[in-house]
Amino acid sequence: MVDKIAMANAAQFKELFDEEQTNIGVPTNQRFDYTPWTGNTDWIDAMTRTGGYSANNLSVSASSDRNKFYMGVGFITDEGVVKHEKLQRVNLNLSDEYKISKTFKVGFNVSATRQRLPFSQANGLLYDARRVLPITSPFDATRGLYSELAIQNAQISNPLMNLENKWDKELRYENRVVASAFAEVNFLRHFNLRSVLYVDASNLTSRTYNPIIYTFNPANGAGSASFVDRNNRFTSVSQNTQNWSKLQQDHILTYKRNFGDHGLTAMAGLTTYYTDYRGLFASASQASNGDPIPADKRFWYIDNGFVDQTTRRSSSAQTERAQVSGLFRFLYNYKGKYMLNGSFRRDGTSAWRPENGQWQSFYSVGAAWEATKEKFMENQQIFDFLKVKASWGILGVQNTYGFDYPAYPALQSGNTAVFGNVIAPAYSLAYNVDQNLRWETVDAREIGVEFNMLKNKLHGEITYYDKTTRDLLSLVPDGNNRQRLSNVGTLSNTGIELSASYSHKVNKDLSFTVGGNLTTFKNKMGETTFKLTASEERPNQTEQGYPVGYFFGYVVEGLYQSYNDKLSSPRVVGYEYGPGDFKYKDVNGDGVIDSKDRTLIGNPTPDFMYGLNANINYKGFDLSMDFNGVYGNEIYRFWGSSELPFTTFNYPAFKMNRWRGEGTSNWDPILGANRAINRLPSTYGIEDGSYFRLRNIQLGYNFNSAALAKAWIKSLRVFVNAQNLKTWKRNSGYTPEFGGTATSFGIDNGNGPLPMVITGGINVNF
Repeated sequence: MVDKIAMANAAQFKELFDEEQTNIGVPTNQRFDYTPWTGNTDWIDAMTRTGGYSANNLSVSASSDRNKFYMGVGFITDEGVVKHEKLQRVNLNLSDEYKISKTFKVGFNVSATRQRLPFSQANGLLYDARRVLPITSPFDATRGLYSELAIQNAQISNPLMNLENKWDKELRYENRVVASAFAEVNFLRHFNLRSVLYVDASNLTSRTYNPIIYTFNPANGAGSASFVDRNNRFTSVSQNTQNWSKLQQDHILTYKRNFGDHGLTAMAGLTTYYTDYRGLFASASQASNGDPIPADKRFWYIDNGFVDQTTRRSSSAQTERAQVSGLFRFLYNYKGKYMLNGSFRRDGTSAWRPENGQWQSFYSVGAAWEATKEKFMENQQIFDFLKVKASWGILGVQNTYGFDYPAYPALQSGNTAVFGNVIAPAYSLAYNVDQNLRWETVDAREIGVEFNMLKNKLHGEITYYDKTTRDLLSLVPDGNNRQRLSNVGTLSNTGIELSASYSHKVNKDLSFTVGGNLTTFKNKMGETTFKLTASEERPNQTEQGYPVGYFFGYVVEGLYQSYNDKLSSPRVVGYEYGPGDFKYKDVNGDGVIDSKDRTLIGNPTPDFMYGLNANINYKGFDLSMDFNGVYGNEIYRFWGSSELPFTTFNYPAFKMNRWRGEGTSNWDPILGANRAINRLPSTYGIEDGSYFRLRNIQLGYNFNSAALAKAWIKSLRVFVNAQNLKTWKRNSGYTPEFGGTATSFGIDNGNGPLPMVITGGINVNF
């Protein structure tokens, strides 16, 4: 693991927790007794390891004038950073292309995989490891029992206990086949018809056994009846089956012809896409007065003889989605230097209601001029190639964020209703529905130049883009911890895309290529359907005239150092506060601190993102490097600043710099779960999201082919490769990269790390 989060050790936790107890007024005789809690556990270290990775592939290919064949098999084992986390995959790839005649050919491609998936709870348990108190020892070797957690049993269970006792109690297998077949015919000299059928079918089966795990609570003492306990009362099993199928067909007719100096290519086609999902889920537990279900996986079915049939629960899910598209495109050129293209497509989707425009038309036009083919450019020595290009188009987006029927209501199980003395299963709305959902559209304009210089050694592109997204689709908080999908407004994005590469052969032994790219971003919300307001749980805000999803909160000017400091500062409305608490800025200057003083405190969208790459070849050696990074964005660190109040989690190590008296700190506030003023979204949670990463580096050596010929070896290459070797960053979390929705992103919840992967290998061709 790289870039591990730094958490407090046992001594630091005791110091911090005792101080917090004092700050909130807990009497000395009611303080937590550390006597039985003698551990000093780094829970992240206890849960993680350096995993192994292996990939073995064997392929055979053959070709003739009429036939091209390929077959490959492979086996991958990939161990994650969490202990026992392992993916195993076997794959088979087949492809064949056959020319039946000069004008007709057919072919297929099949990729089949079977994999055993890693333990599904691994990432969640690693998330818990960051929060568990270090004073707890995970396991008592003398008694052979896992420990319950100090203070935290109502919030978290021992993550190492769950990992070690459950990782092998889950069997999850996925089978997947991705296949395509095509037929292509040329006719009437200028026409080509190509039809392709794509199939993607997968099946996921899982069987899970939930065991009884005996635990002990050191605080109760060996003589206590509750010294030995169980993490749950009964064994249980679950059995799930999920099936996905996707079917796509493309039929494209192409006309291509040259008329003297004129060249024309025209295409018309029909595409359809269909996806289907079906899932069955069932569970059952042992009888209350019966024997436990055996840990033997032969009994991990809901119809085994140990389960209480009255505890059987089942549910199902099924979804379908379809899209149909008709399209047309043309490309025209005159003398190979004046180019014009255009496209039109008509798309229909089942995601939206018919009355809201299931069908929508999208179109684009573009033009280019290759200036170096003009006579007046023949004698210039600067450009070997120069092209000016521009385009405009309207594109369609139907991102539903995983909602299968976003425009229609759906029910979810897992609820109960009481009728007299009867408790019955109940259903509730899974999400609220926006009745006016419709296509998101992107109005995109681009203008740019492409060039080669220095005898075509230097290639570059410069493009300016201006995109306006209308009816932006995003998830919207809708009460009761639910969200709905809505069209939230108009978003403008502008920027510049730059790319360049330089290739040079120094001599017969040494050559190299270096390149880079940079894209700038500037976005602003236009007219909005409604304002997406920030809250304590969600610091992103979206409103007209501001960057999308910007962080909204208070500006921390420091900490109140004394009561005189408090009295001489603007009064805070609605909160109790004192020395050691955040001193917020009076942004509007009205003499009080209230919600009107919240402002833009950060932007999760970077100013620009960039990449660098280099390839060097010297004799038989080759070295490649790939870097990427972003600059100018902010991250909101939720962990360690805005996590749930009145819950006892371990402290981040930076809390050792907290305020504990006048002049001791002017940034990290006084400890106290009851100090709500310090949990408000503010610049305290803002961190620099800029980073620069060595994403991949590989060193290889190709052996001399002449020396290999005697061993019937065509080529032999050995290499060593490293992914995510180093990230230069400024935030305190595992990684500076975080996803989200179109209007809520850039939030660090303290989730899992980005692993560094180092591999070595050999490629042999016979």
